[in-house]
Amino acid sequence: MRGTISITDWEWFQFLREQPGLDEVNFWRPTDLRKPHLPPGTPFIFKLREEFGGMIVGFGIFAGHVVQPMWLVWEEFGTKNGAATFADFLRNLERIRRDKLKPTDPAGSFELGCILLAEPCFMPREAWIPAPSDWKRNVVQGASYDLS
Repeated sequence: MRGTISITDWEWFQFLREQPGLDEVNFWRPTDLRKPHLPPGTPFIFKLREEFGGMIVGFGIFAGHVVQPMWLVWEEFGTKNGAATFADFLRNLERIRRDKLKPTDPAGSFELGCILLAEPCFMPREAWIPAPSDWKRNVVQGASYDLS
């Protein structure tokens, strides 16, 4: 079985791991609108950026992908976007989009790529595991791995 290991936003992870009973989450991509080539049911594994330890910290099951305006993403998923309020969500997206020289606006009219994940699991700190030994540090989005 193949799975995808993807770079995870620290604030998204921190917020969602404190939320009880999540059945789904939105793994948003603020600058990448491309649909991932994943069949539904593919394991989608969360890896922190190197500055936050570079560890594997959780996973979900790929359920689908949509591209929508940010305001509609908030309306549909609310706190399952990894933020307590629309303003917090916008601030998280602006931080990343600014680094990539992408525009934003206070109304949230810019589009997001949304990877819809079912059955998310956010592991406690003592269960985090190192990234695969062949993980390339220059990976921007994610990489596919044989999980067997």
